[in-house]
Amino acid sequence: MDSDAFIDRAIAGWERGFGFWAVEVQPTRDFIGFIGLSVPTRLALPGPAIEIGWRLNFDAWGHGYATEGARAVLVWAKVNVQAPGGELVSFTTVRYVRSRRVMEKLGFVHDENG
Repeated sequence: MDSDAFIDRAIAGWERGFGFWAVEVQPTRDFIGFIGLSVPTRLALPGPAIEIGWRLNFDAWGHGYATEGARAVLVWAKVNVQAPGGELVSFTTVRYVRSRRVMEKLGFVHDENG
């Protein structure tokens, strides 16, 4: 059921003009997860924003896929998406050090208050 709900939200996202892409490893075309853009719904932010995020299979961690894919999404977003208030954000929990490192590579800055 959760997977169906996620797919429904992903399709609805593209109706806004942005969403998630499936990530495949070349040349095998093995599906390893997704990377893309969404409207944050769980956290209170000072203003409207668009979130960049990723979720990859554990076996795909540490190969640079998240960084490479997220960089491509950021390039695409600069041309195709007008973030409300100009704010593009990303979130993770304290324990996901690898995701935080990807965010740093992408130029995001940690906000202790956010």
